[in-house]
Amino acid sequence: YGGEDEKIAQKVEKIIKDLNDEGRLTDRGVREAYRIAGETVQATNQIRDRDGQIAEDRRQLARQKLQELEKLASNDYNLAQSLVSDLDFVLHVCPALIPEDRKGKIISLCDQLKKAIADSNLEVVRELSADATREFEQLPELVKFVSVCADAISQARSINPLQANVMRNKLDQMCNAIERGNTHQAEQALQELLPDVRQYLDRDLPAKAIAIGIK
Repeated sequence: YGGEDEKIAQKVEKIIKDLNDEGRLTDRGVREAYRIAGETVQATNQIRDRDGQIAEDRRQLARQKLQELEKLASNDYNLAQSLVSDLDFVLHVCPALIPEDRKGKIISLCDQLKKAIADSNLEVVRELSADATREFEQLPELVKFVSVCADAISQARSINPLQANVMRNKLDQMCNAIERGNTHQAEQALQELLPDVRQYLDRDLPAKAIAIGIK
């Protein structure tokens, strides 16, 4: 294990460099990466005691922190985390819009994905992510749109938290109106929400409520 501390430090340096080069993390993701990297380096620097002997608890901590950083940098784990977040969000915000026969399957998939991520079981993470993606694609268009809104709100929160709160309130109003059958109020909330969503997401969005299932 003589050079394990140096190897871990080199891996941390490479991961951070790759993340910076790719530029795919949000500001929040960057802060999280640097936090974990700092903790990893700190643990790595303490692997050896004053006599140069390996401190097993510090080595295990350094390995654990490196694993956390590798997860953060992994496309597979990022996809899995994103799927869990999206599905959890729509289950919480608009449960009445999700067919009952799909709801139980989605909850089960989310639980399994969370466990696979926690266990660092990459093969299972990939399999469950594929299943979760298929489940998501079968959801009603309106539920998918709610997920799109969640992405926009997440982006807004890192830039303008106050606007993010306003957007979330509008989204809740839209979902509540749909559940009550008040299509006029749902349409109104949607039209107020769309400009904000477009501001934070570079993608085409429906201009009419009927396109996402508000009828």
